[in-house]
Amino acid sequence: MQLLTINYVFITGVFLVLTLLLVASIQGLRYPERCSIATWSLFIGVAAGETSILGALKAESDFSLSILFAVVAIVFLFLAALGKDSSIRNLENLGTSRDSFGCLLGVIVSAIGIYLFLSLSSYSETLLTWESQVSRGFAEILNSGQSLLDLLVQRLLWDEGLVSSGERSFLYGMGTRDLLEFVPFSTWSLRATSLLIGLLTVPMFFATIKRFFGRDVAMTASLLLFLNPLVIYYWRYGTSLSATIFSLVLSLYYTWLFVSERKPGWWVGILIAFSFYLATLHYSPARLWILVSIFFVLISVIFRKRDWNFTKLRSLLVMLIVLSGICFIQYKTGHVRSFLNARGEQIFNLFETPSWVKDQIGINKAYSELSSADKTLLVKKSLKTTISQTFEVLSPIRGIKLDWKGISNFGDPPESPLYFGPILPFFIWGFLLALFKLRSPKTYLLILIMCAVGGVLLLTNRVDLHRAFILVLPFSIFSALGIQDFRQSLACLWGNTTFLRIVAVLGICCLVLFTKQMVKSDEESKLPSSIRSLHALVDKEALPVKVIVATDHRYRSWLNMMLVEKNRRYEVSGNEVFDNSWTDKISDEGFSKTLAEQRFYDLKTKLRGYKFFFAPSKAFQNFKKLMEQHNCVMTSKKYDGLEALILENCP
Repeated sequence: MQLLTINYVFITGVFLVLTLLLVASIQGLRYPERCSIATWSLFIGVAAGETSILGALKAESDFSLSILFAVVAIVFLFLAALGKDSSIRNLENLGTSRDSFGCLLGVIVSAIGIYLFLSLSSYSETLLTWESQVSRGFAEILNSGQSLLDLLVQRLLWDEGLVSSGERSFLYGMGTRDLLEFVPFSTWSLRATSLLIGLLTVPMFFATIKRFFGRDVAMTASLLLFLNPLVIYYWRYGTSLSATIFSLVLSLYYTWLFVSERKPGWWVGILIAFSFYLATLHYSPARLWILVSIFFVLISVIFRKRDWNFTKLRSLLVMLIVLSGICFIQYKTGHVRSFLNARGEQIFNLFETPSWVKDQIGINKAYSELSSADKTLLVKKSLKTTISQTFEVLSPIRGIKLDWKGISNFGDPPESPLYFGPILPFFIWGFLLALFKLRSPKTYLLILIMCAVGGVLLLTNRVDLHRAFILVLPFSIFSALGIQDFRQSLACLWGNTTFLRIVAVLGICCLVLFTKQMVKSDEESKLPSSIRSLHALVDKEALPVKVIVATDHRYRSWLNMMLVEKNRRYEVSGNEVFDNSWTDKISDEGFSKTLAEQRFYDLKTKLRGYKFFFAPSKAFQNFKKLMEQHNCVMTSKKYDGLEALILENCP
């Protein structure tokens, strides 16, 4: 009974595939001449894969049965791929979808896109984990009065490419800053650019796949990308993750164009170079993708001698010259070291961190003191952790549980799957087809990217959904290839494809419902009434206010965002919320008299012309006593259930 109650939409998707396989098997028994051994192997492999997923859902600790079915699935899918005839190459030129299905994609994207824009600030009133730091970054930019031109120059230089520094990215950072010239600084404006870029990614992704694989694969891949709950989550995340996917799709288009065209124009060299450069200006895992793409472009030219001609070599030379010029500028400005540093979170950087070494192997040694055996043990320990995290991130049942109440904004990364679980057998099937039958440079590039990115992530301090997010692109493409070849196999069994269209519509409905269920936020996403009351209290003040509030950093950053907007609205300066470096030292929870004394003298230098608010008052009683010892005047003020302390005067 437990199996029937765990995420009904997910279970419905699994049973939809199993039902389709059952009907197809009956049809295959009726017309054995239409069903080859490879097709039967495909059916068994997919059925075993779906059964493995069901077994994993039901299992609490013993996954042996699920693993057994998974092995059976991979074996039969492998045999099916080996036995598949050469007609699989026709997948690269599919274009049989009716216009009605293309319209359906447009309607789905438009309808959901409008809904996402309308609910952009209400779906999570509080800031998400890293939006807190990103909003602080934009606040500093707005308060500094930095010109857009100076900001543009800075955004064209590499930084460490972190989720927490999305304001420094090119497309998202500059787009949001430009948007703030016309709209208030708010939760909505922090996320709007990310969502807009995400929605623009869908037609570009569709056009890219359609050109190189045909309309059927393009439509399927676009739906899988757009109706992925993790994609929707990150599109509404106020940071650079959405822009990262957009730039990678653009780079993928020009990479495939260069590899596929026998005589690409010289302008292709310029466009591919700048698409690579654009991707490097966002989240750092994209830089691994670009390095693999550059390597692949060079290898494709070197080993495909039949394509050697002046036009192609000229295009390659132009690309290399442009990229060399970009690297030279980054080197001269001192930004090359930031390219793959990622805040030093690779295992080899961590070797030089004694605290990390001690946590891993229990010894406190500097890097110079580590022996070869110590380093080997460190690598083994780290790989054990990251491999386990990789399986968790790639699990088809991640986040699928009975008591699911929505994505928690206090958990990071989100407890959401990388993909819709029932799609996994089709991804494996598409991957095997690309590996053994398509033999296309386009799919080989995706395979190489998945292996390289996955391998490098194993050598970092952790593997999480943020870092693995870029893998949704190859996953969507391979899954679409698998689904479309599976559809071709089923079409051979039926003269009329109406039944398959009905199943396709039901499958889309499952995806929509699953995504809707997974992306909803839990109750913690609502902004506490105390924070709203504090905002109302300080917003009425004529003098600029400095606020020190003992609360979660997400709430604190939201309030700071409102005060920065007050600065802009009244063309004043000074309104701000201090960060936790102040709160942690003077609130009762972590009160230290010595540190509080230091903060007292800091406050005295800032007091003239400002009002200092401390909220809630009960969290700063020790600091209040300290102020009174220095003959400072502190009063209290209440508003809608909130009581705050106000530092009025200090001799």
